[in-house]
Amino acid sequence: MGSQLKLYAKMKKIGHYPVKWKKQFKSLAIYMTIVIYVPVLFFMAFHFISMGFDYEKAFEKLNLPGFLAFIIIGVPLISLMIAFLVSQCFRIAKITISDGKITGRNYWMLKNTIPLSDITELTNFSSNGIDAIVVNSKNHGKVYISEHTERLGELLGHLEPYLTNEKKPKA
Repeated sequence: MGSQLKLYAKMKKIGHYPVKWKKQFKSLAIYMTIVIYVPVLFFMAFHFISMGFDYEKAFEKLNLPGFLAFIIIGVPLISLMIAFLVSQCFRIAKITISDGKITGRNYWMLKNTIPLSDITELTNFSSNGIDAIVVNSKNHGKVYISEHTERLGELLGHLEPYLTNEKKPKA
């Protein structure tokens, strides 16, 4: 009896596919820190050069200890906080296939469920650093699958039987 229940549960729920949000968090935090550092340091150097390499004249209103604390502690800390919030959006973008339906998030991060029989095509999506595969349906909207989803190949393998040959994504 116990093995029959496990088999039934396996048939009802094919898979749960979380997004690798920790990896996204690390890379986004590093990227944001660099993106903030480079322009700030560039403009400081430009200002220093435009003032004739005179430190007193160029940075007369600058409190050096406060500025260094902001650059060394503040910028990375702000980057970490924002990267954590963004990575949590990736975390909730997990995909679940169960009861003949795929459940995930749409473009606006609202939860959406599409019956597998209603899938029309899979398309690639790339905008502002977000790379995803879009599951399109006839009547139920779209579900976006992040390309950083764990076991993405296995997930696409579950969706493949519901597609015609000309509607499969170009990987």
